[in-house]
Amino acid sequence: MDTYEDELNDIIADYERNMTIFKESYALAKLYPNDPTYTTSYIESKKNLTDLSQSLLDLNSRIQSSI
Repeated sequence: MDTYEDELNDIIADYERNMTIFKESYALAKLYPNDPTYTTSYIESKKNLTDLSQSLLDLNSRIQSSI
């Protein structure tokens, strides 16, 4: 079973990867608003960041419950 630290490190790594994708897809979606590929990538990366934020909140809640 992963420790809290391992889970946190995984979230951080995933966040960094997804933030890079988000920045790129955001810029491309603004440059080419009629291209569905960039718009879809932007929407998906935004959702991934939201999901990661929720994972971080869930981890925080589990840590607080165990204290």
